[in-house]
Amino acid sequence: MTDACLNCERLKVLRKAVDELLVGRDGAANAVLACVATLLREHDLAVPSIFACAGAMTLARTNARLERTSAAVLVLSRLIRSATAPVPNRKLREALRDLEMSRTEQRQLSNRLLVSKRQVGRLVKRHTSLTLRQWRWALRIRPSLPVLLGTREHVAQVAYGCGYARPSQFDRDFRYIFGLSPRQLRRLLGDSSGIADRALQGAALDTPVPASESGDAG
Repeated sequence: MTDACLNCERLKVLRKAVDELLVGRDGAANAVLACVATLLREHDLAVPSIFACAGAMTLARTNARLERTSAAVLVLSRLIRSATAPVPNRKLREALRDLEMSRTEQRQLSNRLLVSKRQVGRLVKRHTSLTLRQWRWALRIRPSLPVLLGTREHVAQVAYGCGYARPSQFDRDFRYIFGLSPRQLRRLLGDSSGIADRALQGAALDTPVPASESGDAG
């Protein structure tokens, strides 16, 4: 199974875990966090997948049953769908692939798609549920995720490695996407790897996750 196919399957497991969370199934919050931790450890994770993980994590950390009819759940569903299904417009799909590889800017996207810069933003929003600014911020912090969750490297060094001049800027962008600081995300998800892959192999999502694997370790 290719990395892209594996990530798609993990997103489907995440969607199932979120559904279980919304009906109040015991252990579902831990399963959601485990899926998120496994996905965020992947290198070059697709931008919609990053935001889908952020949305699922927020639901797991709050009283999701009170939010089941909220716009947050609708946006999360759209993000997971956009992360698992290709953008139907071929030119836009190729342009977004270049954007993910940091090979293009909005002006170049505009020229490539033969539309105005404003229309580029509208197209991206319509097909991915994300703004171009969200894409840029996510692309900038994306290299930090496997490092934060897979090593003990100091957060300031992680920030510098992503091209930030000041760790405070890194912290600001990180909080915008995840609602948590890099240190808080590391504490929450640091010990959750592998649980989502066991779910892919048939582990029941309603089985409570042991405390040592629930992401509470620092």
